[in-house]
Amino acid sequence: NQNSKEAEFGIPSSHDILSIDRATILPSVDDSSCSIVFNGKHLQQLTSEDVIGSQFETLTDAENFYSNYSKVMGFSIRKNDIRYDNDGQTNVRRWVCNREGERAKKYVERKDRIREPRAVTRVKCPAAFRVKMNKKVGTWVVNQFIPEHSHELAMNYEIKFLRSHRSVKDCDMAQATAMKTVGIKTSQIMD
Repeated sequence: NQNSKEAEFGIPSSHDILSIDRATILPSVDDSSCSIVFNGKHLQQLTSEDVIGSQFETLTDAENFYSNYSKVMGFSIRKNDIRYDNDGQTNVRRWVCNREGERAKKYVERKDRIREPRAVTRVKCPAAFRVKMNKKVGTWVVNQFIPEHSHELAMNYEIKFLRSHRSVKDCDMAQATAMKTVGIKTSQIMD
C-alpha cells in the first residue's frame, strides 16, 4: 500500500509542505493518495526531462530530494563526486545508486583466497543525480538525472534496511539516552 509506505518513511503530509524555490515537493491535493509531487508529477513517474534543469536553493535541499526519491523508488544512495571552484567552494555534487560501479578485479580474481568472497554488491548501476552551482542566480541546478537501474529495486518492507535510509529517530535516541542516564542497561533498553 503506497499510503502506508510514505507514512513509514516520514514523507511530509499535506500539513508539512517542503517548499523549495523553482523546485517544489508537495503532497498531492488528494489526501487519500498522499504521494509526493515534484514539478507536477509523482516521484515514481519522473523522467530525466522532468528533473534536469530544476533548481534547488541549497545542496541539502537537492540531497533531500534525491534521498526521498530513492526511498519511494526502493534503492539506497551514496555520495560519489564533489568538485570545488578556485575559492574552495563546492560547485558540483553527484549522488549515485549504492550499487554503482564494480569491485576491483584484484579482489575478484584472487587465487590465494582463504575465506569465501563477500557477496557482489556493485553491479554497474547507472542511476545518478548531479547538481551544479549556478553562481549568477545562487542556486543548484540539476544537470544529470538517470532514473534507470541495472538491478531489482527493494520491496516496501526492505527499504528501511537500506544503508542510506537506516537511522534512529531523534525521539527514540532521546528515550534511549534518558534510560541510560537512569541506569538501565543497554541490552534492556533494546528489548
